[in-house]
Amino acid sequence: MLKKSITEKQVGKAHNSKFIKYQHVGWGILFLIIILSLLGITGVGPLSTAESSAGQTSVQHNKFGRMQAGQELIVQSSSSAQTVTISKSYLKYFRIDTIQPNPSGVSEEGDNVTFVFGSSSPDINFHITPDKFGWVSGEIRVNKDKISLHQFIYP
Repeated sequence: MLKKSITEKQVGKAHNSKFIKYQHVGWGILFLIIILSLLGITGVGPLSTAESSAGQTSVQHNKFGRMQAGQELIVQSSSSAQTVTISKSYLKYFRIDTIQPNPSGVSEEGDNVTFVFGSSSPDINFHITPDKFGWVSGEIRVNKDKISLHQFIYP
């Protein structure tokens, strides 16, 4: 029986073949990350914002955010919003910087914070800054319309 000896050239070809496969997989993953970034998964883009609605109310918010980077939560109502109630499970991830227009009153009721507004504007802008990272879920109620919010905050 003849013994086959493996030459250095054959070993080099096998090593190069594996290396090229791993390199192609790496390039594919890098390309996917670049495409998703351009679409907004890491910042501004078509995938980065969401609009949720119920009844006469819609809420615009970011699907993705960065910790310590400001963002807006825009509440729009076809009727003038009188009360906006946000769950504490959502608010514990954020610091509220400003609210436009200013609420005439704020109260805490159990697991919710309620902002009371006059009948001045159908649009209310909450300028918020994430203080924690991770998956964020919560509810917002405008008058009697209830909307669920979900987003991911990057570190």
